[in-house]
Amino acid sequence: MLNIVQKAVDNLRKSSTVKFELNDETIDKIAEIVKQVVKAFQECKKTPEVATVSVVNPNRNDKAVLKKAIRKELGFFQNWRDGGEYYDAILKAGYTASVNDVQEAYQEVKKS
Repeated sequence: MLNIVQKAVDNLRKSSTVKFELNDETIDKIAEIVKQVVKAFQECKKTPEVATVSVVNPNRNDKAVLKKAIRKELGFFQNWRDGGEYYDAILKAGYTASVNDVQEAYQEVKKS
């Protein structure tokens, strides 16, 4: 999961429209959002290989799961203000995710 979170943080750093500070709290929020999405994939009985396809090429339902996780983690007002930045950064990180990245995320979620 660390690779996906790192890619998302890098995407936020590269973005010129980010209006909030990238600190440890932001990184923790991104990690928690990714963890919630992985849990949702596990509940749907998706294998890491199938989940990788969903991460690299998300459909409408996969995007809705991501948006719900962001809303849940950020809360209404912060989601309204910054949710789009988180959404874009995590989606872009998912586009380049490999099966190994998703398997690592699955194993980390199982540990916790």
